[in-house]
Amino acid sequence: MASRMGKDVGMRARAGTRSRHCQPARRKYNREFQGEPMTTMIALLRALTPEAQEAIGGAELAISRFPFRVGRESRGELKKPTELQSRRKPDSVPNNDLYLVETDPELNVSREHFQIDFQDGDYAVSDRGSYCGTLVEGEVIGGRRTGASRRLMDNDVIIVGTSRSRYVFKFILRPGQD
Repeated sequence: MASRMGKDVGMRARAGTRSRHCQPARRKYNREFQGEPMTTMIALLRALTPEAQEAIGGAELAISRFPFRVGRESRGELKKPTELQSRRKPDSVPNNDLYLVETDPELNVSREHFQIDFQDGDYAVSDRGSYCGTLVEGEVIGGRRTGASRRLMDNDVIIVGTSRSRYVFKFILRPGQD
């Protein structure tokens, strides 16, 4: 599968669809504490399961804006990518940047599940009050609608929901071009 680096999920992405194309956000990542100069980094989500790969439309997805919100598609199975846009009122703002489709009767993904943010030179993952929580490197973040945050590091594995979830991603930081 081709890498999706350089493609924007946009505001209406769902299971491999994008609303527009633009360059990924490049953030200054503070590495001065290690004696290195400031480096421009690109944040990516790499799919680790077939369902995650289908959701992001390839092996990797460049995160182009922060906060980057992920949640469950709750409007039923859509047949065509354009249906997602046509069913939304023109002036409404989507709740998520990436929509995940759950087909199992036991739901792991909440409508507003987690978000990735960039502040003060650090990346963080926040559970948005989901019922099952978000697993990051084996640590449960949030759950039971409590919400919580954790610093996100390069190569951290994110499981959306419980350990039985079909949506597993790896957070990757890659040097960008200045």
